[in-house]
Amino acid sequence: MSIMDDLSGKGFPVGSTYLELWSRMRIEEGFVTLNRPEEMAFHAGFEGQRALRTWKDRVQRLANLGFIGAKGGPLGDLSYVVVYNPYHVIKRKALAGQVQDRKWQALTIRANEISAFDTDDIDEHGALLPPDENEPGNIQATLEVLASKPASKPKAKKVTAVS
Repeated sequence: MSIMDDLSGKGFPVGSTYLELWSRMRIEEGFVTLNRPEEMAFHAGFEGQRALRTWKDRVQRLANLGFIGAKGGPLGDLSYVVVYNPYHVIKRKALAGQVQDRKWQALTIRANEISAFDTDDIDEHGALLPPDENEPGNIQATLEVLASKPASKPKAKKVTAVS
């Protein structure tokens, strides 16, 4: 969250907003409906007259930074979000020189301590590597790879008449 806050700019911390979104999503889906924005703002630590406006700003900043994908819908401009793997986003930012080395090293060490090898899913150019078919696991990585591939057209079946 410290790295996220650094990336969002001084005075605009986004970590608590990301954590609130993360806590509401189902890991296997990565999807959150923003149907209770006032409550989400409160749980992210925002109170008072500007709570909702501040929360919406932080959600938009997370989207601009690439940590989430935000979509409008029946609830307004921010109706739904897809929460992306933060290790993937941060590794790409680190490769681009946007993350302090000491924070990147600390994150990598901590990830290894808890056996979170998600950063290995991203190559040295920032591209997502295809998941190992023989290894169960990273559903989010699989979904990201599938989403990045163009949809293939189904082949037409040859029909022969039978008499």
